[in-house]
Amino acid sequence: MRKITAWDGNEKRTLQLFFNLTDRAGNEPAPLLNIVCRKFRPLNGDVLTKNYPTPRGTVVLQLPHFVVSSVPAAARAMELFVENNFQYFLKELTIGDVGDLFSDTFHEAIRLSAKVSLPIASMSRIVY
Repeated sequence: MRKITAWDGNEKRTLQLFFNLTDRAGNEPAPLLNIVCRKFRPLNGDVLTKNYPTPRGTVVLQLPHFVVSSVPAAARAMELFVENNFQYFLKELTIGDVGDLFSDTFHEAIRLSAKVSLPIASMSRIVY
């Protein structure tokens, strides 16, 4: 990852990512992850498009010139996101017709596991 050296003014935007849980009740809001991004001035070699193959040809998506403004702040936001929504994520992992044996085994594994591994497992589920 290259360090941003040319900011384009002070314009910032907050990117809101949400995890749409299947077991939310009624109008219960989805957990939100807010990441502050800042506009940058692109340099040669910066990736400014994303290509997606489709049956009708390649679609080219122009990417806005915004990047995470503070990696430590984004990391802290992700930690709080997992910490504040941890029980929702655990419940999500056991939803469906998995049976009592799987569900009970999973809950026991979570209870006995080291605390540090839980946020990593939760975030990998969110990102995937």
